[in-house]
Amino acid sequence: MLSAMWLEKYRRVRQQTEELCQPLAIDDFQLQSMPDCSPPKWHLAHTTWFFETFLLAGNNPSYRPFHPGYSFLFNSYYEAVGERWPRPARGLLSRPTVEEVFAYRRAIDERIREWLDPWSESSLESIRPVLELGLNHEQQHQELLLTDIKHAFSVNPLRPVFAASETAECSSDQRLHWLTFPAEVRQIGHNDVSFAFDNESPAHSVYVQSFQISSHFVTNQKFLAFIEDGGYRRPEFWLSDGWETCLRLNWSAPLYWERDGGSWRQFTLGGMRSLSLGNRGAVRKHQREFSRLRPVSPGPVRRLFRKRVGLDRQPLRRLSQLPSGCRCFGRIQRQVHVQSDGAPGRIMRDARRPHPPNLSQFLPTRRPLAVLRHPTCEGHCMTSASSTLDLTRAQFMHDVIDGLSRPWKRLPPKYFYDAIGSRLFDRISELDEYYLTRSELAIMDRHAAEISARCGPRTLLIEPGAGNLTKVRRLLNHLPDPVGYVPIDVSSEYLRNAVWRLAWDFPRLRIVPVVGDFSESLEIPKIPADRRVLFFPGSTIGNFEPNEADDLLDHFAQLLGPDGRLILGVDLRKAPAILEPAYNDAGGVTAAFNRNLLERINRELGANFDVTAFRHLAYYNIERSRIEMHLVSGREQDVRIADRRFSFRTGESIRTEHSYKFDVAELACRALACGFRLEHVWTDDRGYFAVTYFVVSKD
Repeated sequence: MLSAMWLEKYRRVRQQTEELCQPLAIDDFQLQSMPDCSPPKWHLAHTTWFFETFLLAGNNPSYRPFHPGYSFLFNSYYEAVGERWPRPARGLLSRPTVEEVFAYRRAIDERIREWLDPWSESSLESIRPVLELGLNHEQQHQELLLTDIKHAFSVNPLRPVFAASETAECSSDQRLHWLTFPAEVRQIGHNDVSFAFDNESPAHSVYVQSFQISSHFVTNQKFLAFIEDGGYRRPEFWLSDGWETCLRLNWSAPLYWERDGGSWRQFTLGGMRSLSLGNRGAVRKHQREFSRLRPVSPGPVRRLFRKRVGLDRQPLRRLSQLPSGCRCFGRIQRQVHVQSDGAPGRIMRDARRPHPPNLSQFLPTRRPLAVLRHPTCEGHCMTSASSTLDLTRAQFMHDVIDGLSRPWKRLPPKYFYDAIGSRLFDRISELDEYYLTRSELAIMDRHAAEISARCGPRTLLIEPGAGNLTKVRRLLNHLPDPVGYVPIDVSSEYLRNAVWRLAWDFPRLRIVPVVGDFSESLEIPKIPADRRVLFFPGSTIGNFEPNEADDLLDHFAQLLGPDGRLILGVDLRKAPAILEPAYNDAGGVTAAFNRNLLERINRELGANFDVTAFRHLAYYNIERSRIEMHLVSGREQDVRIADRRFSFRTGESIRTEHSYKFDVAELACRALACGFRLEHVWTDDRGYFAVTYFVVSKD
């Protein structure tokens, strides 16, 4: 009988998950070593929640869930189902206990068996896609469970053994040669009746450039040769993002490799071991490890499998967003995988427009933006191409060539903020000379409660140019019942890390980070709220020319809509003796921040700027009430970018930034013409800086 076959498949997959957990002690089930990982207990509960939600509840309008709170705790990224506990905080869930999670699994397994057993073959076909998806989904989490526990054990100084594994040595004397493939149109994608995730289909034709690939897998021995040949110190072997990360994180070897005197060791699920030179360390499949694992000891978990626990029958309203029957299959699978695995997803890396399947439904496909959701297939790191590349290389190239082709050379300041530049700016914010950040934080510390009270409850907080999210924390600590927070920044990696830290501190806050250039036309995710509040601190508005700033304010007013609010931080006009040191610090951090723009152009666009031949210059232009930052050529020189050559005279400069300083009365008049009415102003004790509160005018 067909139902018996599927019940047996279900039993085997579910049993294998629990067998993988047998070597764990009770304390291990709670481990979450970093935001990318999840505790074993969460994996066990989440896979069970999937079957309960999409099979049992999805096909029975009268179904009552096992526990009313589990949908919130164990949903991952299934938007249609409702709110969920943030991923970085999963390790904080000490309840339900491990015992209760296993009871949950047993209860749902029993309900599945009772529900599935009487189905006829024709009826079963209507739910088969969801059942099959659920089984493949659980097998994904079996791999994730092992990778997550491996990382957790690796950061433990005791280097505990998860399970003894018999490692098969591969031959290391295979002669590697290169296989050449001509350029041609090829078929890619899934195209038969067997199971596949939706990112593997449909089958389609793509033009593939000629390429070479090695005849054998890279072994540990070959990768060790790469290390010893200076592979981690030579940028020609890396793409720009990888090389920047290598430098920033001080990489010198793969994650689990360690040098022990004159030899190398590798941390494995079987503990710390000597590096096996013949092994294909980077490509071994977890499924191969499954068959080789021998439990070290069953621990207390086996007793949990046998212990029976009563069921909690508290009612929960039906999830009305889910249709019944197999019609929900397509929507469920789109929540599991969102990015194509084929060539089109890779070709679009330099596209001027994002490829629609890689972007959230909230965003227009003609905007260079991305919503940074955590990867829907958790261990596979599938983010959209625009979130990985931030502003596209093509746009970067266009803006640089356009700026250097002008009679008075300039570069857009938005390109300061790659990952390195963002961190340098964080250091600038802490400098004694840089009063701006301290002054604004002092205002926020003193008046955040009052500002938040003016915003009111159920607000959607939006922050363009969000940076490290330090200032917004002051608001979030006091904001009553916000419905969400949308930080916007051009650096996806920097924004992602900042959001992870924020989510850890505000686990119930809905955070929807957006990668993009806020100076372009933006559309914000449509999250229902009583009002929108835009937080624009740091006097960032001073980086725009007055007419550009007015256009930006006008756009903000339209974005916020009726009853919207604008919290705007501005640096006030003051003596040059106070202003200029803030942009010319004695330690040279601002100079390094300025020169990093040229280094980024070299890294990402292949230019040949001699960065040491340019000096940092910053001064206050009294006539225009603005600080100007320049890079001044110390000699005559030519610079090549792509096929263009740019000549510099000695003393010729590139203007990289300007920062206008403000008078509050003038600002209020300009803002009124753009649709904002000034309602309140807070300043620091010295009158250096102001935080202003505007309301969208109804006129």
